[in-house]
Amino acid sequence: MLNFIKNHYEKIILTLLLLVFVVLLALQLSMLLAGRKISDDELSVKKRNPDHTRLNFKDAKYNAVMGISAIKNWEPLVPRVQGAPYSTDFVTPFPIARCPWCRHYIPSSDFAARKCSYCQHALVPAPTKIVIDDGDADKDGFSNSEERNANPPTDTNDPKSHPSFASKLSVDGISHKKLGLRIKSINAKADDKSKWTVQVDITEGGKPRTRFVTFAKDTVKSDDGEYKLLDVMPDYKEELDPSVKRKLEKNYSTAIFQRVGSTDKITAEINKDIVEGKEKVTIYNELTKTSSDHYIGDIITIGDERSGIEKFVLVSCNSQDGSAVVKPEGKPNDKGVEIYKRKVNTAPVPGTDPSMMMGPGGMPPGMVMGPNGMPMPQGIMR
Repeated sequence: MLNFIKNHYEKIILTLLLLVFVVLLALQLSMLLAGRKISDDELSVKKRNPDHTRLNFKDAKYNAVMGISAIKNWEPLVPRVQGAPYSTDFVTPFPIARCPWCRHYIPSSDFAARKCSYCQHALVPAPTKIVIDDGDADKDGFSNSEERNANPPTDTNDPKSHPSFASKLSVDGISHKKLGLRIKSINAKADDKSKWTVQVDITEGGKPRTRFVTFAKDTVKSDDGEYKLLDVMPDYKEELDPSVKRKLEKNYSTAIFQRVGSTDKITAEINKDIVEGKEKVTIYNELTKTSSDHYIGDIITIGDERSGIEKFVLVSCNSQDGSAVVKPEGKPNDKGVEIYKRKVNTAPVPGTDPSMMMGPGGMPPGMVMGPNGMPMPQGIMR
């Protein structure tokens, strides 16, 4: 028997497969014949006469909130922190507003306190009506709520009636501009000072150039301006050079330059970057979503013909807190408007722990300080 199976196993397998095929074919034919016996009437949907009863959903038994409020065992809603302006929990909201600076929803009491609890920016007194930002009807760059809450309120349907455009300016950075020249070498050993030379690398026409400046020919031009050589301070020192194990003369001389048309003096050291003495303030324009560089005394123009054009003079800046002060052009006695460092909201990087990315006031992004003194999601206060 085993020998028979061994010699004919291929034929046995094919026979079994053929038998399975015949059985499946018979089942398919039986299903096809049975399907032909189904009539159209059996496939039609039978219409019935439902006996529906109209319900009154205004009835008290369907009003869960009414039923809950009728229970007398609830504890009274009180502030969780002594002195908190509002009493609330996760199901009872309290009045909120939107900060015109950081655009976060904040308790309306922040306006009475005159400071945003999220970005710490100074606020005007509490608005007479707390509203959620509801668009910009006149397309002047100010939301309807910003115009209604302005002091004094402005017309939400007139593009030329709006708060000062200074509120749409913020500081993107304060730095010192790197100049387009670099001292390569200074030769100040001759007894005749007029023969001292300063080798300067500059950028001219977008290409690097080398120029030699003397007191006889004391100016050098580059793409970002013309500079005058005022003085040279010779400083040569004997120092041990480890590479050759002996003392060599090192040149620590400096050159004093001045930009033509400016009173600022610039001290330049050999092979070191030279930066301007005055600060460069990068101003961000929220209306156009662009940044531009300015210096103290520059005019900043914002707006368009439709909503009006306003010009401001940059009068001061503070590199410590990243703020600046601007005044309307032609109004020297105006106290000016302080503009602050721009707040940039960044989403957590995938794979990082959002709890480690803290925002203003030590709050994680998307969280605000609740009235009970605990962090809570912004979405709760809506």
